[in-house]
Amino acid sequence: MKKYIFLAFAAVAVIACGKKDPVFSDLTLSQTEISAEADGSTVSIDVTCADNWAASTKADWITVDPASGSGNATVTVTVAKNEATSAREDVLYFNAPAHRRSVKVVQAAAKAPDGPDVPPTPTKVLSIKSAEDFAAFAASEYAADETVTLDADITIKAPADQLLCSFDGKNHTITLELETTETISDVDPMFAHVGVFRMVYGAVKDLKVAGTLTHSAEAGSGTYHIGGVAGYAAETASFDNCESSMEIVATTKCTHHIGGIIGYSAPGVTVNNCRNKGPVGMIIPAKGAANASQVGGIIGHLEANGVVSSCTNSGKVTYEGTGTPRMGGITGYVNNLVDVTFKDCVNDGTVEWNEGDYTASSWSYVGGITGYFGTPTDGSKVLYENCVNNGNIKCNVTDAKTKTRCGGIAGHAGRSNSDDGLFTYTYKNCTNNGEVSATSTTGNNHIGGILGYSEVSAKIVCDGCTNNGRVYSAGNGAVGGILGMRCSKSSLFTNITVSSKSSVEGGATSKLGIAFGNVAELETAVTGKVAGQISKGGEVTEITAENFAGLIVGNGESVDLSGVTFGN
Repeated sequence: MKKYIFLAFAAVAVIACGKKDPVFSDLTLSQTEISAEADGSTVSIDVTCADNWAASTKADWITVDPASGSGNATVTVTVAKNEATSAREDVLYFNAPAHRRSVKVVQAAAKAPDGPDVPPTPTKVLSIKSAEDFAAFAASEYAADETVTLDADITIKAPADQLLCSFDGKNHTITLELETTETISDVDPMFAHVGVFRMVYGAVKDLKVAGTLTHSAEAGSGTYHIGGVAGYAAETASFDNCESSMEIVATTKCTHHIGGIIGYSAPGVTVNNCRNKGPVGMIIPAKGAANASQVGGIIGHLEANGVVSSCTNSGKVTYEGTGTPRMGGITGYVNNLVDVTFKDCVNDGTVEWNEGDYTASSWSYVGGITGYFGTPTDGSKVLYENCVNNGNIKCNVTDAKTKTRCGGIAGHAGRSNSDDGLFTYTYKNCTNNGEVSATSTTGNNHIGGILGYSEVSAKIVCDGCTNNGRVYSAGNGAVGGILGMRCSKSSLFTNITVSSKSSVEGGATSKLGIAFGNVAELETAVTGKVAGQISKGGEVTEITAENFAGLIVGNGESVDLSGVTFGN
């Protein structure tokens, strides 16, 4: 019977609005390989860690003393005598929250009566052509400067825990069929991360992933990061020309960060020319208390800073049931914003929230590119450049306590405080062609063709942006072809276009403007051109050269509109 040594870790901290993931302590070992004689060996290893750690192995001929601890320590690894005439090897793991380090243990064979020692069989794989190759690759340790290639399409049943090196998919496909119910505390903290690679530290390029990934851990058991390529992308990771057609869904009331490519992206990660074609969703059939989860076509949760360029989502992004959804065609949630760029990104997929039996008062945040920004750092900034939304952005809600903030490009910007213009959000040459809608007839809806809602802390720089889509609230609120509600008075709106294809629609008491629903006095003049129509309480008004000036701003605020003209 094989013996197992493990330590179950506490669940990864819940990420909610205003909170962030803990900074995980690193884990280092004084050596990563043991070569033992057939008669056995005893080796000391120094463990450096500022957190809890535990050793684990499936080999009954390897023992560790002590098997777990907290902080730095020296452990003794004992390799028992090998009685067989064949060499053997296995892996000893050292686990800490969000980190795993491995020690390869190779032991020589016992001498055969007539022959020499049998050398160990190497298992390190640099070219993957089968599921067996992938399993051997996943069990081995690689240096950061090594590259592993995928040289055939393969189907696997289990993820690789870590990718420390570069991985070149050569445009081949890894198909993962995985239905997982493991909770984080079950043996291994790696269960917090789910994807073809649970954690990625290296560079991934030219890789396609397919299959199905269903996650249904015990309700309330922690925060899970789920992505088609990577559950968790560390600071050193990069992704180029990756594609997912995987169907990804989580079905229990845990906090989830779900993305077609990456679940959770740590600060500094770059994502370029990646595509998601599969459905990505959070579906909670049960009723009751809510969870805050982030769902994105490319990235579920993006932390602090990073660059996302030339990425496209055509898969449906769904959140069904109770909760506070933060959803985007590209990224659901950006937390602790420092400096983030979205450039040349396109959403073609439907982004849809279908509300369940939710009894608490809450906002939903849904956007064609991004959904929500949580606790941005003072002076932080974000750039959207040449981004396009072609998908329909839907909030299908009925409860009066549920409120929606939806935008063709972004659902939300800023931080809730009274600091005027503390953060800068730049939308340059962005276009919305999709329908942006909220079906609640009693809730408070803030809907915009480019941006749904901006806190006064956010200075909006909107230059060369165009709305061609329908912007619609079934009930009341603020609805605008460019901006739904609020922004810093220092915001700049230049060269905006609301075309004749667009319409702004809302209830009889809504604040509707062909460009702005409800906006405070701005310090600078607005420039651009407007057309289309407004429908208020079912009464339709066509925008004309004679009436356009009085229909640009819905709340009647005094704004300099001398630079705005009527036109198509």
